[in-house]
Amino acid sequence: MSKRILFCNLFYTYTGKQVSAAFREIGFEVVERFYPSPGDIYRDEEAERRLDADLRGDFSFVFSINFYPLLARLCFQKGIKYVAWTYDTPMNLPVMQGLEYETNYLFIFDRGEYEKFFAMGIPHVFHLPLASACGQEARGGEKKLYDISFLGSLYRSRLLGLLPRLSQYEIGYINALLDAQQRVYGGYFIPDALTDELMEGVNRSLQGASMDGGRDGQASSLTRAQLSYMIAGQITWMDRISLLSIFSKRHRTALVTKHLEEDERELLRDVELLPPVPYDDGMDRFFRSSRINLNPPLRCVWSAIPQRALDIMSCGGFLLSGYTEELAESFRNGEECVLYDSIGDAAEKAEYYLSHEAERERVARAGMEKTRSFYTYRQRVQRIVQCVECAVDGG
Repeated sequence: MSKRILFCNLFYTYTGKQVSAAFREIGFEVVERFYPSPGDIYRDEEAERRLDADLRGDFSFVFSINFYPLLARLCFQKGIKYVAWTYDTPMNLPVMQGLEYETNYLFIFDRGEYEKFFAMGIPHVFHLPLASACGQEARGGEKKLYDISFLGSLYRSRLLGLLPRLSQYEIGYINALLDAQQRVYGGYFIPDALTDELMEGVNRSLQGASMDGGRDGQASSLTRAQLSYMIAGQITWMDRISLLSIFSKRHRTALVTKHLEEDERELLRDVELLPPVPYDDGMDRFFRSSRINLNPPLRCVWSAIPQRALDIMSCGGFLLSGYTEELAESFRNGEECVLYDSIGDAAEKAEYYLSHEAERERVARAGMEKTRSFYTYRQRVQRIVQCVECAVDGG
């Protein structure tokens, strides 16, 4: 295999610099290009025009963070290998078009999502966890400014705006799913529970509401994947609001996020609200300045190790995370991070570790050592190259 790749940036990603640097570190020439974000990930004239010009070069493969069907199609047409490594789950693919090309090499960080695509017979699909380089150059020693903190979006869902347009049966069914799923960590059963009958009824209700005047900007139909994601977002919002509200009543609690609605500000009136922190300039210091860093996962991410969890541990922060399968398998609970399986469990464990400083610091150090040893970008891109070479050689 030659040593030249085209790194395509169609959307902003947090980790592009680290991935690009890792490819260079193992001896690849990386030609990095930035394109206008496509309005449609399947077809976009301007993005495709620029991509087509760049694809005329001589490359070992084309690479992107996350999978883009329009890029897969262009590479297939030119006979160029296309490598994509996801960090979003579920992948934002309304239809599966573009996954079938033999020129694709798809690396999925979420094992549950990987198993789904593997079972579908998608060619050249691999499981590849994420990595982190957060805080690698920092010396630490930050003063503890907060007892508990969370950095990220609250994930407010459009579900509550949708429910009034549905029948009482559909509202009751979805509310029951919300209640049941909120009690379950390490699994996400919502897609299987959204029956064909329910989806047909939901879409009849939405279409009827639209014909009766509807609501501007509201969907008149939904796929099962879209409704499932809306439910996941609503449960995640409830998790994050609940945790921050509970903790802020007793401890100095901080939230770093881009935007809050007025009702959210009222619910979190005891939380110290902080502006966004650049990913590669200050995030590591923020994690170390908190005694406990929360990671309430997006609820449909029941299997994977989230990027936030790796970043917290990589820079030496103490991680208190909702349970996911891969976190529990890869990190020793209570020794390298701490996992919870309910809001009450999270509250109890936070109280314990806030009052046991030496134990908390020991867990944080062990988590940092594990992450820095086994979750590096160099290791990940070496695995990518190995898989592509083996597939090319028929291995």
